[in-house]
Amino acid sequence: MLKKLLPLVAAAALFVPALAQAFEGSYALTGMDPDKSTYAGTVEVLKSGAGYQVKWTIDGSANFGAAMVEGEALWVGYVDDGKSGITKMTKDAAGNLKGPWYRRGGTGLGEETWTKK
Repeated sequence: MLKKLLPLVAAAALFVPALAQAFEGSYALTGMDPDKSTYAGTVEVLKSGAGYQVKWTIDGSANFGAAMVEGEALWVGYVDDGKSGITKMTKDAAGNLKGPWYRRGGTGLGEETWTKK
């Protein structure tokens, strides 16, 4: 029985780090504010220790965040215009990410889609 399990354990050990790296990369960004106005830009996600560093660039301005993976979701905390915010991005089969965001003091949820470059 142990001999049959060893290949599975070895395969799982290789698969888990691949999952952890699955969010890293460059993305084209489209988003919608709670007031339904839209915006576009880019997002860079870099592995950093046990988590990720995230950089949004919109209209030439950069914002930064820290992220962690829980299950199939990338949770990102950030500061934008002096206000903290959070987003939960989930991945589709093509590797693109989509999710809602909320910024402290906001009146509703926004939404972003990150399309893998």
